[in-house]
Amino acid sequence: MKLQKVLLFAATIVVAVGALPSSIESEDESLEGLGVIMEISDDSENRKAKPKRIRQPNCYQVKEGVFPAQNCDQYYICIKQFWWFTAELHTCPAGQKYSDIANGCVTGSCRKVPKTRNVLPPTCEETGPGVFVAPNCNQYYECVKIWWWYSLNLRSCSPSKVYDPHEQLCVRGKCQ
Repeated sequence: MKLQKVLLFAATIVVAVGALPSSIESEDESLEGLGVIMEISDDSENRKAKPKRIRQPNCYQVKEGVFPAQNCDQYYICIKQFWWFTAELHTCPAGQKYSDIANGCVTGSCRKVPKTRNVLPPTCEETGPGVFVAPNCNQYYECVKIWWWYSLNLRSCSPSKVYDPHEQLCVRGKCQ
């Protein structure tokens, strides 16, 4: 009975089919204050499933909302349960991807950009200031004018993003 009180107090969810395993019943003191979600099931398929290792948002910092996951067809929803936050991973249906703009799934597939491109760095004096394609799909060149000369900088997109030369910015996608 104490285990049930601790789990309710910690705003956790327990899905139980039948009785609790004896290993959990005997260790109820060690669960106090954890505030984690536990799923307990007699279903053999659930025992074999391993959690996916995907970077999730720290819901205590970002609060409630919808946030992109590392895979472009997945997203997290941060939900407040009592005074704890939980990040739930969701996957878009087949043929859809997550859109930051729509804050949900939209028709389309993840962008795939060639890993390398056959390009030379721009000559900033000839091109002027701007953003240009780089050989690596998740990088781009930036020409910046400083007083009377130009500076050529190689920039990198954040992880899980590629440079899209048409939009001239980093977008969610993968290198082929």
